[in-house]
Amino acid sequence: MEKKNKNEKPVTVHITNHNQFQKGVGAFVTNLNHLTIVMDSEGNMKMDALQTPAMPHTQVEKVKPEKNANFELLVTKPERAAQVIERLHTLMAGHSRPKDVLMPIRAAMDAGALKRPTWEEFCVEFGFNLLKSKSSLANYTDLRTIKYDGESYKSMVEEFRKILF
Repeated sequence: MEKKNKNEKPVTVHITNHNQFQKGVGAFVTNLNHLTIVMDSEGNMKMDALQTPAMPHTQVEKVKPEKNANFELLVTKPERAAQVIERLHTLMAGHSRPKDVLMPIRAAMDAGALKRPTWEEFCVEFGFNLLKSKSSLANYTDLRTIKYDGESYKSMVEEFRKILF
């Protein structure tokens, strides 16, 4: 990818490991320029290059996606969105294992209170450090598989059903 700066000198940016980036915002720093690439939720890309001091090597920095995902839109009854989301936060508090963190999400989905969230929607609502990988969210919210059973899960499903009605 080439971009010309103010002096009309071509600048080449090499991306050697594009797998390190996910949908969202990524920043690349090269010896001559700082190139920022912003990808919105529709997949549109915007680029901006600025002159920066010379650096000894290329650095790659992951940056969090912009806060444009609205978790409230996933709640099937919009008038109950605040209650559902508040309860999800309460039930997730104190948990660190992906299976335990995502049990309330899956219970709300199975109760018909919530649509399946994307990675961006989940992270914007619950934080970027709660889960370490997209695959955890994908696996535990896949409706084709049964991941949970037991009384605590069944009581969560019933609780979300009561919130809806």
